[in-house]
Amino acid sequence: MAFLESHLVALLIFSGFTSAAMGTLSENTPRERAVSALKMFAAFVGSTIVGSWIMHFVR
Repeated sequence: MAFLESHLVALLIFSGFTSAAMGTLSENTPRERAVSALKMFAAFVGSTIVGSWIMHFVR
């Protein structure tokens, strides 16, 4: 159960649900919704990983 307590897993789950909801609400066609959701997912995960590395080196 330690895997489910990981911050990375929480990040992936939160990013997946949030990007799916926002992608569904923001675009018109199913293809645009999927592309928008994937871009948002990548942005959420990427910005969090970059931010965590910055905080690691600043500390």
